[in-house]
Amino acid sequence: MQRGDATVERANGRTEPAEVIAAPGGLVAYALVVIVGAVAALVVVAQAYPVLPTISINPAGSHADVGIGLGVAFWVLFGLVGSMRSQAVPGGAVLTFHAPFILAGTILGGPVVGALMGVLSTTERRELREAPWYGVLANHATTALSAVAAGVIGQAAIVILRDSELLPASGGAQTLVVGAIVTTTFVATNALLIMPVIALRTGVEFTGVVRRALATLRVTVPAEITLGWLMAAAYLSIGWWAPILCVVVILAVWDAHERYQALLRDPMTGLYNDAGFQPHLEEAITEARTDNRRHALLFIDLDRFGQLNKVHGEDVGDEVIKAAAGRLAASVRSSDVVGRQNRAGDEFAILLRDVPDDEMAVRLARRIHASLKRPIRVRGEELTVEVGASIGVAAIARDGSLVEAQLKRTADERMQQAKRSGGGVLGPPMDEGQAAEG
Repeated sequence: MQRGDATVERANGRTEPAEVIAAPGGLVAYALVVIVGAVAALVVVAQAYPVLPTISINPAGSHADVGIGLGVAFWVLFGLVGSMRSQAVPGGAVLTFHAPFILAGTILGGPVVGALMGVLSTTERRELREAPWYGVLANHATTALSAVAAGVIGQAAIVILRDSELLPASGGAQTLVVGAIVTTTFVATNALLIMPVIALRTGVEFTGVVRRALATLRVTVPAEITLGWLMAAAYLSIGWWAPILCVVVILAVWDAHERYQALLRDPMTGLYNDAGFQPHLEEAITEARTDNRRHALLFIDLDRFGQLNKVHGEDVGDEVIKAAAGRLAASVRSSDVVGRQNRAGDEFAILLRDVPDDEMAVRLARRIHASLKRPIRVRGEELTVEVGASIGVAAIARDGSLVEAQLKRTADERMQQAKRSGGGVLGPPMDEGQAAEG
């Protein structure tokens, strides 16, 4: 599940708003439209759709409505488990673990329960601390709208399956089919509502946003279908406590996966290390050759970093590296890839995906350079330092004419030339001989 809020991690561990290309007015207007739409949808489904009795928990001697109320309360509270897992990704998006819980609740209780979970169960301390007010409301409204759409279509599917007698009126097979329909609708609606936010925020072409979203959905939808169905089926066939065991197992698997992923990350900054960055670069070169897509590779070296280390010490240098890494991650688009080279030092690499031309690549590089030039507060804001950056830009042409070694050499040579010229951005031949303004 993806959200469209973002922050920049500062050297002292606090946060500041991320830089964006889009004017805030455009984001606020879109957020208000989504919020109004969600409120209207909630009113409609609350009137038109009862809560399905399949969500009921029935203690001995309890009234049916009490069992339904307990079931709804369980899933709303259980859904908050998703708040334990969220991960910021480059370009202003945040991956969360809410979707399987919302999907299971929607399968069991219908669109009203899904909407309630979208509004209440997705609450996170992170978003309350970091995201603007309209971003918080829009995030919850987006999830609620997605759950409403999924629940309405899911209930229609139940009616069709019942009337056609294609499947038994209840049981695992129907739960699986309805779960697949609910999940696909939810994920697709959520993606459609989030993609404009990411496009507005980052300035990436909408087609590029769509392409990356579809690539993500191909990976996430099967897993979310499986987990949402598993929790719903366990709840129905075993007991209300069974989904908790499912999540415990999933979190254990997730932790094992994260330990593996940590091997591909720089421990200081959380950015990709060389081993993690390399597969993305190879994929981009292949796409340029086979799919006629255009990308760009940036090599970045911080200016005056060695002198800063000598004057203020390595501890300050480490804080500056962390702050620079946070600014890089916040300055790129959600489709881009950021890495720290050689696991030590002040060199970084960025893969800009789907740039229409060299001018756009250089423009994005200049935005990154401007971010790195801003003063950095360290030692609990007692000290303010400034470092510039030298950035070399190499285009990964649509014909894939540059092999990997040539591509890296070109980016590195342009970075070094920019450094000799006093810092800035040096791009493909149209900019040869001049460092771009910061």
